Amino acid sequence: MEEVSMTDQATRAHTAITRHGSQPIEPGRTTAVINQKGGQGKTTTTVEKATRLAQRGMKEGKPTRRVRVIDGDGQDGSLTAILIPQWQDTPPAERWELADVMLGRCTLDQATWPTIVPGLDVVPSSEAVNQFSRVATDPGREWTLHEAIEDSKRDYYATFIDCPPDLDEMTLAALVAADGIIIPIKIGGLDFKGLAQLNRTLAKVRKRLRPDQVTHAIIVTQRQQNGLTDDVIDQLLADFPDALHATVRATIRVGEAGFAEQPVLLFAPECTAAVDYREIADVLFVDGEAA
Repeated sequence: MEEVSMTDQATRAHTAITRHGSQPIEPGRTTAVINQKGGQGKTTTTVEKATRLAQRGMKEGKPTRRVRVIDGDGQDGSLTAILIPQWQDTPPAERWELADVMLGRCTLDQATWPTIVPGLDVVPSSEAVNQFSRVATDPGREWTLHEAIEDSKRDYYATFIDCPPDLDEMTLAALVAADGIIIPIKIGGLDFKGLAQLNRTLAKVRKRLRPDQVTHAIIVTQRQQNGLTDDVIDQLLADFPDALHATVRATIRVGEAGFAEQPVLLFAPECTAAVDYREIADVLFVDGEAA
């Protein structure tokens, strides 16, 4: 897809894609959604991408493939609060979560649960996941999540990791586990400056641990029409020439969906953000089944 200028976008039908500089993400890959600063739209981006892929896998009302999301952020209000694990019939002592996986108490499959979205499974998280960063350092512990995904016996079309809003041990493990990354960013001076530290971390991970890792997409969330937004988008295009660049229009529907504990693609499927997230997912993940 050729680059589309902001002027051109104003005179034609809206498109969420500013520039498509990346190859589609292949089935079976693991993607980390990361930004070290909170409030950038990481969780929303993860939930909506995963929901869209699960919807595309539905045939005659039944899922023909599955998508897994891993909640790497143990804070209240994280991904687990939207994609609530459907584990009501499981004894509390057996309701495994990501902390149990990272600390060797169970397998990733044992900590994977269905959600209200058909075909979409979640590995939930809580504050207990912070124990992973506090336990004694073991050689190679940054490979823990990668190994857990590799050891999984379940077949998933895509795996997403919603990273914490910092660069701690859990984030490092998520980056090592990821074949590629998506970076959501909300436009603001301090928000944009935080990318510099993230880029330094990514450079180290790719040099020492994952030289095959790529940046799939840069997604500007809650886009507003102003000069600062245009300037930052231009800079992002220059800094990440090989990534897909996209924007998601601001709408209160995203916040309302979170309050309702639903993906916006279920809560308000025709709102502007839902339209944009759907388009971005269909370009990032091309398999001949996109609607």
